[in-house]
Amino acid sequence: MAKNWITASEAARKLDLSVGGLHELVDRGVLRPKVESGGRADAPASDGPEHALYRGEDIEAFARVFVRRKADDTMQDLLSQLSRATDELEQKRTFLTLLTDQKRRTDNILDMSHDVIWETDAAGRFTFLNQSAIELFGEPMKRLIGRCFFSFEAREKHVANRRFLSLLRTHGEVRNFITSISNGKRTRWLGINAKAIFNADGLIEKMCGTIRDITEQQEAEQRLRDQAKHDPLTGLYNRSALIERLESELRAGQRGAMIKIDIDYFEVVNEALGPREGDAVIRALGGVLNTELRESDRATLYHLGGDEFAVLCRETSRKAVAALGERLRQAIGRYVYRSDEPRADRVHDHANGVWAGHANGTGALTADEANCSVNYTASAGVVLFPFDGDTPLELMKNTRVAMYMAKEAGRNRLMFFDQPNSNPLRSATSRQSWYQRIQAALAEDRFELFSQPVCRLTDGAGVHQEVLVRMREGTRLLQPGEFIHHAEENGLIKLIDERVVQKTLSVIRSRPDRVPRFFVNLSRVSISDPAWVRLLLDTLRREQLGSPALVFEITETAAMRDIETAIQFIREVKALGHAFALDDFGARFSTFDYLEKFDVDYIKIDGAFAQDLPKLAHRRVLVRSICEIARELDKQVVAESIEDLATWRIFTESGAHLGQGFYFGHPAPIDTSIAAPVMRNVVAACGVH
Repeated sequence: MAKNWITASEAARKLDLSVGGLHELVDRGVLRPKVESGGRADAPASDGPEHALYRGEDIEAFARVFVRRKADDTMQDLLSQLSRATDELEQKRTFLTLLTDQKRRTDNILDMSHDVIWETDAAGRFTFLNQSAIELFGEPMKRLIGRCFFSFEAREKHVANRRFLSLLRTHGEVRNFITSISNGKRTRWLGINAKAIFNADGLIEKMCGTIRDITEQQEAEQRLRDQAKHDPLTGLYNRSALIERLESELRAGQRGAMIKIDIDYFEVVNEALGPREGDAVIRALGGVLNTELRESDRATLYHLGGDEFAVLCRETSRKAVAALGERLRQAIGRYVYRSDEPRADRVHDHANGVWAGHANGTGALTADEANCSVNYTASAGVVLFPFDGDTPLELMKNTRVAMYMAKEAGRNRLMFFDQPNSNPLRSATSRQSWYQRIQAALAEDRFELFSQPVCRLTDGAGVHQEVLVRMREGTRLLQPGEFIHHAEENGLIKLIDERVVQKTLSVIRSRPDRVPRFFVNLSRVSISDPAWVRLLLDTLRREQLGSPALVFEITETAAMRDIETAIQFIREVKALGHAFALDDFGARFSTFDYLEKFDVDYIKIDGAFAQDLPKLAHRRVLVRSICEIARELDKQVVAESIEDLATWRIFTESGAHLGQGFYFGHPAPIDTSIAAPVMRNVVAACGVH
């Protein structure tokens, strides 16, 4: 073989190709192997392409060209790859910028949130917190990350921790979980929302959620709970607190005594002096009684409402209890009320008509015409528990029986429930007497309607009237406080309610063109009786009044006693086109949530809130809160017992819509009230808007 010919395998190696690749070049005509010429071979013949020979110089030359082209192709490929890599890098850089911007925005939003936004691992250790956590927990972020949230818990044994985790494992999320933490200086209340992230095995992998500082809300609710046990007029414990205490004492098997004290003829003097001064007397008498109690008495004073007080003591000696009761009564007897406003003529008119034969003799009260000072006396009833009753209701009923027996025995005295004069027979006799008196008044049509204006607070215009009832006996007009409870005890209150509604409808029929909207009070007993309710509904259907002329008032206490019955009653009456008002709202500080249940049109703020309203900031806050909630629920607010300009202004600025009280007008016979509408033209002068 000549030295300038090389084999196919060697040629393929020089060109960095396989033999097959070399043959492909031959097939394309790029390379030519050695072939026979003129029928004779220049070299030994080959058996196939793989045995062909190639000229060495041709392969060398082609190799140089082929390698150069291959290098160019490689460079182009590299440049193409570099271009693609550059594009991808730019895309990644743009995406990273977007992610950075998004993270910055997210961080800003998270840090602007007042709520703490958090994430923990499965053990409850913080892995992420926003900046609000620093303020809430009072520690720098580096000390918070990795720390367990519940290590802050204020209560011992981490009770909340176990409850929280149990709920989270069971439900996968927790909403509005309330717990408390302490940073060593102050306890804070927190509302937590949380969600668990589970792994493939169903175990908690991590948790995330929000924490809101609800300390102010919790403290406000606690103040309301405390307020619910206190009477807003006197600051003393109220009826609810007394019942709760009695239940606790009886449940624990304790023995003790309860003294119920009622001011003699207070309703009469209150009518003479007016509610504002009447409330001043009650506040003063509450102070007198509280001052008289000693630590050794082991006694607590309660104001039950109106002119009724109660004292609960751990004393079981009958003699000691009687001595305490007498001390309290005598303290009331030493108190003298002197009015800032001379109303002696009004007081004496009442004294001459009502108290004749009692003054200075049998212990009623006396009025000094010269300076309008009033002396008071009190009647008291006593029960010993558990001997005179084993439930709070029974004990309170029996103290009332004993107290009324003291009044019937001449007033200004104390009687025990188990005394001969306070036995059930005597009580039955008393009830029979009142039953006959009220029955006679009904039969002889001696229940008379009075009304008091309900005015628009923005301008003082009298737009509605509240219907009030009086019972006439000879020359006297008995106030509701003197006969209503007897009517309830004797089962006659429904007849009185029916009579009031019928008389009010009669007034509406007689003056269809000039009648305002009338507010009419209904008792709990009446609205709880299906037969009475059907009678009322039938009556209203027959009347077919063209506009909602009637606004039925039910007290907050009555509505709360039987919620479903109250809701149904309100629904049926409103279907006939009439309206409803929730009376004495706030007197028991029930939860505001119930306002959503009762489809009432008006909320009447209890008159006790009006007393000293310009002086008491916390009471103004409560009034504003009631008005704000009423506005959210689209209900109008009526303020009661407004007796001066300053109180009017506060209620108006707080958002109340309507008001009533002596400042706008005293109760008067209903025909007179309608004929003389009220208008207080002092808006411009006083700045009420």
